Amino acid sequence: MKRESSSSESTSKRLHTISAEELIKEGEALAQSNQWEQAFKTFAKAIKKAPDRVEALVDIGDIYFQHHKYNEARDSYNKALEIEPYNSEV
Repeated sequence: MKRESSSSESTSKRLHTISAEELIKEGEALAQSNQWEQAFKTFAKAIKKAPDRVEALVDIGDIYFQHHKYNEARDSYNKALEIEPYNSEV
């Protein structure tokens, strides 16, 4: 039992030390391999760590768009534009 606890604790610590940029890169790799749900969760973690990361908001918007959730996609893109209104990538 102790081994499982320390293993889950080390995983938890690892997740806390991963930067938003690393999470975004991981999310992009997951999205490229069509692992949409996991990519979405990874981008959401990146946003939680760094709410001003426009690329994560755009990536989440792209996932919503690909799954025909257009209102959610628009909301995500609009949040990105609030942060960087002149970003042509959005």
